[in-house]
Amino acid sequence: ADSFQPLSTPLYSRLSLDEIHTQKEFLDPCGMEATDDVIDRLVGDQVDKLGGLLHRAIQRTVKKTETDKGALGSGKNPLLLGTACSGTDAPALALSIVQEQLELRRDRLNVSKDGDDKIFEYDHVFSCEVDPFKQAYLARNFDSVLYPDIVKLTDKKVRDVYGQEKPLPEFNMFVAGTSCKNFSMLRSNKRIDIEDKGCSGETFLAATEVLFQEKPAYAIFENVIGAPWAKMQEYITGRVKLSDCDINKAIKDIASKDKGKDLEFIWEEKGKKIVVDRVPPVYGVRAGAVVAGYLKGTEKKVRDIAWPTSKKGTCTLTNLIRENGISKKDDTLVLQTECTYCTHIVKVDTKDYGLPQTRQRTYMFVWRPDDDDNVNDDL
Repeated sequence: ADSFQPLSTPLYSRLSLDEIHTQKEFLDPCGMEATDDVIDRLVGDQVDKLGGLLHRAIQRTVKKTETDKGALGSGKNPLLLGTACSGTDAPALALSIVQEQLELRRDRLNVSKDGDDKIFEYDHVFSCEVDPFKQAYLARNFDSVLYPDIVKLTDKKVRDVYGQEKPLPEFNMFVAGTSCKNFSMLRSNKRIDIEDKGCSGETFLAATEVLFQEKPAYAIFENVIGAPWAKMQEYITGRVKLSDCDINKAIKDIASKDKGKDLEFIWEEKGKKIVVDRVPPVYGVRAGAVVAGYLKGTEKKVRDIAWPTSKKGTCTLTNLIRENGISKKDDTLVLQTECTYCTHIVKVDTKDYGLPQTRQRTYMFVWRPDDDDNVNDDL
């Protein structure tokens, strides 16, 4: 501070304004944020690592038939993004920067320019946000359809924020950062689970309804690390690893009346189906779900499950295990879903990606395998 000497005359006082403009370079801050270049650099660093791989994946995809559109992200098959609990729609902003950074690296990637074609093509087709202030931001900054409530996205007549009837556009990538309020560790002993009818559980279950109704090829779910991720995976995949049945996957203490309880089923004579009747808090299973069978070890083919001969109307998971010779250590219970999804969970921290803060989050990557019978697809 002692060495600082304030200027007594304006900077470049001997130059005219025209001379300053022609001879000197300076940043015009009008309309810019101090962090603008920082975000571009952070995304650009990731593009440097993955851009070449993305480009080669798009180029090398072999079409199986003439009607195939090609790789996701190519000109004939752009990534069509739909978001829910959108906030400021960071996924759409990130994709726009990725596209921009890829174009800046054309020479490095040895990609020639062909008209207006981009290396990576995407379109942001809809957002969904309940908060009026965030709705206002989205409406001003994006041209996509804007819906007001994720819970109503699967209604027969879906309406946008202006009350107009607007069916969901076609999309192949669904990103949902569902509410984290009830799952957050900051709530201490007031945390509530998916089935407790809080906003976190309702928005997550609504997002799964969108998945199974619209069947996009890919999805990403984001939430706090303390969310009940094991149960969330079970809701989406319809698969319950029997070795995890004794693990408490609930996020709060289980009431004494529910401790040690088993999954209960009923036999539906009309459809000859085994149907889930009662679900303890440690399972991510919907009441009313139909049992499809079970997977033996690492097998990919689902085996049938027989109803216990000694049971008339109801039975437990333990009864089914004993009747069918199922291994609780190695096998997996499979429930019927509208389509097959596989999942993978990744925990991330912003400080590992160039941002000077610690913000830990978990992401669940969801995808449909090429073969619906391949429930163990690992991409």
